[in-house]
Amino acid sequence: MIDKRITDLTLKEISNSISIVDVPHDTKIWFVRSGKAAKYWDDFRLNNYIGVNRENISDFRSPKGNTVNLREIQNSYRNQLYRNSIRDLSEEEIAERKHSLRMSAARRAGVLRIFRHEIKIGDLVLTPGKGTKEFILGIITSNALISHVNHVKLDFKYELSPFDNIRTVSWLKRVSFFDIPNEVKFIRHGNGSIFEVTENIEKILPLYFSFYQYNGFINARVTVGTTQAVTSDDLYNLQSVIVKTKNNQSVSIEQKTKIESPGYLLLTSMFDPSSVQSLLSVLHGLGIGGSVALVIRAGIKNADKIGSLLATVRDWSHDKKINLLEEAEKELTIIRLVDTNDMTDAEKDELRAQQLNVIRRFKISDAPVGEDINHVEL
Repeated sequence: MIDKRITDLTLKEISNSISIVDVPHDTKIWFVRSGKAAKYWDDFRLNNYIGVNRENISDFRSPKGNTVNLREIQNSYRNQLYRNSIRDLSEEEIAERKHSLRMSAARRAGVLRIFRHEIKIGDLVLTPGKGTKEFILGIITSNALISHVNHVKLDFKYELSPFDNIRTVSWLKRVSFFDIPNEVKFIRHGNGSIFEVTENIEKILPLYFSFYQYNGFINARVTVGTTQAVTSDDLYNLQSVIVKTKNNQSVSIEQKTKIESPGYLLLTSMFDPSSVQSLLSVLHGLGIGGSVALVIRAGIKNADKIGSLLATVRDWSHDKKINLLEEAEKELTIIRLVDTNDMTDAEKDELRAQQLNVIRRFKISDAPVGEDINHVEL
């Protein structure tokens, strides 16, 4: 195993060494409720699934040789649901309620159509808890199944859903409603038990992953932990560090910023060797020791956590066990590794001062959004 600088690594070596999540271009994101008023939220969360009421409607099967389309499926489910709803009604009642019954059948048919035929393995799902104060985020891991859930038994009681039309889910984390992007907060009041929010995927993906590839771009989310106001000088220092620590000034790194109570930086660049190398160098320049090293051992494959590649340094300003001297030394150890060979001594001193200002003022860290789901209750 040979030590290499980031600037010497190929894209394959970088991908093998660092946990970069590859998000397929056809990934969709779904908002799925867990019953009225999130009645079955604990059940979904603890038993790793989502479900809907199948209402005794069998899965759609097109006659052999026919081309299946979603409209055909929708009409089939709607007609079955409508026939079932009028089965015990008089002709007068049917005539009086026909429109509302057909509307209800169409809505419920849409839920079955989406759940069975549009959601797919690998899609992402958000499910709100009671009062929509927090969400669980996960990845779909099965096709739609007609199956009863084997509910785990715990020391406390939770409401069990009656749904037997299910999909298994690998839940990743819990996040606060505060963390949901503004463009997606309409879901708190949105109608329907299932609807798609893929149009905002670029806003939502940083909730799931800190370091990921999507549509040909590499993305890195950096947490800003400060709850204090920052000055224009602080923002200038932040931008200076990003520009100065790129190892290739021709590389473009797009930046999206939410620096407030707390917030984040989202840095994005093309997924090619030079751009990825520059992005990693910038992260190191910002003091993210747990996420990336300027000198990295190539050949470490399938790393579960990026922190396994380098001793993790997480938001040390909050760690009361580290005294101020140790704190400063950790900061300096990280930023000294930034490539400053082409700088004068004065430029190096200025950059170091800016880096320390940025790390301390913004409380930069590689902490992910929310809390990992580890089912401590089990």
